[in-house]
Amino acid sequence: MSSLTKAQFRDQCKTRSSAISSFIDATIETFIDIALRAYSIKLPELRVSPNNAIVSGQELYSFPSNAEDITKITDADTGEEIIFAVTDEGNGNKIRLGNLKLNSFYDLLVADYYDSPVNRSEAQATITGYDTFDVEYTLLHDMTSIANAALEALYYHVLASTYENKAENALLTGETEITTTPTSITDRDARGESTQITYSSRTSISKQYSDLAQKAMDKFNAAINRFAYGTRG
Repeated sequence: MSSLTKAQFRDQCKTRSSAISSFIDATIETFIDIALRAYSIKLPELRVSPNNAIVSGQELYSFPSNAEDITKITDADTGEEIIFAVTDEGNGNKIRLGNLKLNSFYDLLVADYYDSPVNRSEAQATITGYDTFDVEYTLLHDMTSIANAALEALYYHVLASTYENKAENALLTGETEITTTPTSITDRDARGESTQITYSSRTSISKQYSDLAQKAMDKFNAAINRFAYGTRG
């Protein structure tokens, strides 16, 4: 689990990047929330609600609190998967349970066969019901569930959001650099020739920021790919 609060991580990001520190704290924390959601899509926080009892005559069961999605429901005793659907009849998401999911080889077990030309026997796969079930579901990460090793990935996503914001501002409203930072200067010489100053265009500045955003996003993707699929973040 992370040893940093959101405020501490925000300040750490500001220390590492002057681009990030140019934004107010509330905006940076929004970037952190976006990074946490992006990380959660790739490597969500997995939890299990175990040993939920089947109630006779009941069709709908509670959706886990704060769950983002349900990934699997299984028989608590055997681990076999259960077919399910998520439904909302006006009072929030509920789970509608179905039968045990049949494996592909079950059809092969339900067949007539001959031990010999004289003796005929019959083999049949019997699928029984279930009394309790486990619900595997995902949650969005927050700073308390994210691993310390994942903070580097979060930083690069925050940096990418920073540069994306700057790229958009450069196009829509203009930034200080566009009007004050020249790309080339020709000084007036002793004979009085005029000085030539060329400034970067808004499009050029925006592209530079977009390129930096893409580089930061590439580092984010490289960082999360170091984690094995299906492991907790």
